[in-house]
Amino acid sequence: MTLNLESPGALPALARRIKSDIDDYCVWKYNEGVGRSHLGASLIGHECSYYLCLSFRWAHHTVESGRQYRLFQRGHSEEAKIVDLLTGIGCTVKCFDDEHLEDTHIDKGHRQIRISACKGHFGGSIDGMLKLPERFGIPDDVIFLAEMKTQGVGKKGKNFEELVAKGVKAKKAQHFAQMSIYGYKLGLKYGVYISVCKNDDDIHIEVIKLDWSLGEALERKAGMIIFGETPPSKISMSPAYFTCVYCNMLGVCHNGEPIDRNCRSCKNCSPIDNAEWYCGHWNNIIPKEFLIQGCDNWISFF
Repeated sequence: MTLNLESPGALPALARRIKSDIDDYCVWKYNEGVGRSHLGASLIGHECSYYLCLSFRWAHHTVESGRQYRLFQRGHSEEAKIVDLLTGIGCTVKCFDDEHLEDTHIDKGHRQIRISACKGHFGGSIDGMLKLPERFGIPDDVIFLAEMKTQGVGKKGKNFEELVAKGVKAKKAQHFAQMSIYGYKLGLKYGVYISVCKNDDDIHIEVIKLDWSLGEALERKAGMIIFGETPPSKISMSPAYFTCVYCNMLGVCHNGEPIDRNCRSCKNCSPIDNAEWYCGHWNNIIPKEFLIQGCDNWISFF
């Protein structure tokens, strides 16, 4: 049917249709249908171990809005811009390591520098490592971990201001945890944290000493979540607890919504070497393509 652009309300309706189709496209393009194959270093600083277990075990997959997926992509696309700024002032920035053939995150033909632990079930990709130019007076052998983020001002207009005022360790503890586990695994003592305000392009930069003791503790925490035979305790038994109210696991954690049925959320399934999973019912390693499907012998891990 041909749309009459002269009819009342036709132009606004067309604009809404274009926006709706873009939102649908973003969901189709960026929704992977399952969670990460590993427990991510970017998540391990989350204060609720039960949440981390739900995520790692693929207990619930949240399909985000098109807008939210675009926000995620905004964060990814900002990294190249930040690297350009750093190299522009004379920094040497290394974001990829083609020699590590076991890496799986590939971007523009390159492989990101990764850390891995817990038999391959825990890990993450760093944004980069950098050396500052000679004029900064930093010893030539000092290499900094680079972590690049984006930050909005929030509904109250204070998020970015609070990050600047309080610092990453206080305001973004999960980011500090992520950097500390990277630093611990890669032997880097210091990090440069860079956050771009999405509202006005202001930049917040912190040079921080990374906490290797925290990194070591987080690796142990990951191991307990990954290899635990039962789920860890919830941070609270009340859905009204402030951490739980906006959690995307609220439904399955507190409100009785069903757990997604797949191999990883099954009690018969156990993580083993080489980031693989073993089925105790069928006594065999589970093919990766079958993990999301599960079978009729599924028993909830939770």
